[in-house]
Amino acid sequence: SEIYEASTPDFERRLIVKRLLPRGGEDLEPTFLREVTVVASLDHPNVVEAIDVHEGGGEYYLVLEQVIGKFIFSGSDDE
Repeated sequence: SEIYEASTPDFERRLIVKRLLPRGGEDLEPTFLREVTVVASLDHPNVVEAIDVHEGGGEYYLVLEQVIGKFIFSGSDDE
């Protein structure tokens, strides 16, 4: 996936847009839509809010609230 920083048109809310990238002919759409369903069903102060999901031109986007805070995991064993 690719991650973009965005904001609402009135700049009152900062957002993150996650775009599903194609991966060598692999159909990731079902996995992405499952992720969207799970994230959208969560309602907890420690979990980012799913704002919207969009499909356009065969590409899928997940819009999430942006949370400013401490980065706690890089996915790397180096830290």
